[in-house]
Amino acid sequence: MRVVACGDLVLRHGLENLVLASREDKVIGEVKPFFDKGDLVLANIEAPITNSEKPYWRHFKTLKGSPVTARILNALSVDIGSLANNHIADFGRDGMRDTMEALENLGVRWVGAGWTPEEAKRPLLLKVGGLRVGVLALAQPEVSAAWKGSWGAGVLEDRHALEAMRRLS
Repeated sequence: MRVVACGDLVLRHGLENLVLASREDKVIGEVKPFFDKGDLVLANIEAPITNSEKPYWRHFKTLKGSPVTARILNALSVDIGSLANNHIADFGRDGMRDTMEALENLGVRWVGAGWTPEEAKRPLLLKVGGLRVGVLALAQPEVSAAWKGSWGAGVLEDRHALEAMRRLS
């Protein structure tokens, strides 16, 4: 099985106009052949996919992508979106929920975030070409992290990560 992994995919900065003009090819251009080589394509969705205009943070730079630009994920054949990053909470609970729903509506599975710390750290299990695959997505304990009783990105904690990888093996 060939896995293609893409880090920090941010669907913003004028991409919406290109997508609305049916010019996704201009955006994906030279990278599409690399994505096409994967039996399983993973991408870190670095910014929430939302129409919300209410940033959760006032003291940090926030990122977001438009739901319209999420069509690029289909054009790139992304199978799994990791939400384990420092920007997933940039537009609050609504922004994270919108992101999860946008991915699900596209048929893109997601991992690495949740409404509890346990859910956020839960691996994604799936079958690809007859193989069982486990995907674990965890982020540095930064502003979007799901800590005790909170929501957000799954937190990278050494013991948990090692034990989860052992169980997945």
